[in-house]
Amino acid sequence: MAVGEASALGRGRSVDQPRWAPLPQGPLPWPDRLEHVGAPTGIGFTGHHTNGDQGHPGSITNATLGLWETHRHSGPHAAATLLTHESGKPFQLVRKLSGGETGAHEFLGGDGRSVIVKWDSRPESRKLRGEAVVLSERLRTVAGWPVPTQSVVDADEALFVIQEFMPGAPPNNFDHLLVDRLLDLHSRRLGLARPEDPVHWPTALIETLTVGGEGYCLHSSFRDFDERTRSLVEKVEAFGSTIDESDLIGNDIVHWDLHGGNLLLDDGSLTAVVDTDFSAVGDACFDLVALALSSLSLPCESGVRTRLFASAFDDLDDLKAQVYLAHLFIRIIDWPIRRRALDEVNFWLARADELLKI
Repeated sequence: MAVGEASALGRGRSVDQPRWAPLPQGPLPWPDRLEHVGAPTGIGFTGHHTNGDQGHPGSITNATLGLWETHRHSGPHAAATLLTHESGKPFQLVRKLSGGETGAHEFLGGDGRSVIVKWDSRPESRKLRGEAVVLSERLRTVAGWPVPTQSVVDADEALFVIQEFMPGAPPNNFDHLLVDRLLDLHSRRLGLARPEDPVHWPTALIETLTVGGEGYCLHSSFRDFDERTRSLVEKVEAFGSTIDESDLIGNDIVHWDLHGGNLLLDDGSLTAVVDTDFSAVGDACFDLVALALSSLSLPCESGVRTRLFASAFDDLDDLKAQVYLAHLFIRIIDWPIRRRALDEVNFWLARADELLKI
C-alpha cells in the first residue's frame, strides 16, 4: 500500500515527549537463531489473492461509468472499458494476477501483447502512484534495475498505470547468487533522490506507527484480535509518538515492498523487480530490512539469512532499525489477522517478540 496513505495525525513526537531509547534486552537474535527459523507451510510475507475471471470490455456507456462509480476498487471489466475509452486504444481483460494487494490485472493491448494494469481512484494514492512512476523509471535507467517500463493514463475517474509484462516467477528459495544480485542493485540506487522529488517518507512511517494506514497497517485489526496483538499495537503506538521526522531522512529511492514475491526469476537468474507502485524517496536500508524479514518465510541456502540480516542491520542505527521493524510487523501481521490465518499470526508475533526492542 501507499507511502503516506494515513491520517494527518501523528506526524511526530511533541516537544515534551522523551526520545526513544532501546530497552536493555541484549543483542538482537541473529545470526545463529534466525538462520534456522523455518516457517510453517503456507506462511507468506504478504497477503495473496486468487486469479480473477476472464472477459472483454465492450463499449463505454453511461451504465459502464455508473458501474465504475459503484465498484471503483473491484470492477476490472469497467476499468478495461474506461481505459479503452480514455486512451483511445483497445484493452481486453485477461485475468487478475495472484499475489499482492494492489489489484494487478493482466490486459491485452491493441498490439496483442500482455501488459499489467493497475488503477486507483483515491486522490492521495493517485498522486503517490504518479510520483512512483517517475522514481521507478529512474531505477530502470540510472540504477539499472530490471523494473518494468510504465506509462500513465490519468482519467477523471482513476489513474491507470500500465506496466510492461515481465518474464519469470517468484523464487522458491533465496540463494547466494540472488542475494549477490540484490545487494548490487541496492548499492546502485543510493543517493538517487533529486532536490525536486517530493518527500513523504518520514511522515508516512510515523503515521503507520501512531495511527495506522489507509487500507493497510490497520491498528483496529490488532485491537480486535487478541491480547497479544493488542499489546503489540499499543507498544508500537507509544514508540511511534517518540519519533521525530528528522530521525528518518533519506536520499535514496526506496522500493517500499521488497520481498521474494516481488522478484521474478527465469532459469535461476533475476529477470525483474516488480510492484514499484509506491516507490518513494527515503532510506534504502528499509528495503534491506524488509528483504531480511521476508527471508524468514522462505527456505534459504546456508548462510543466506545471516547475510541478509547483516546487510540490513550491521550499519543501521538502533532507532531506524526499530522504526522499520515496527512498521513491517504491523504491515505483515495485519493481513493474516484479517484473513484469520492463525498459524501466520503466531509465526510473525513470535518474530516480533524476538526482534522488537521497544
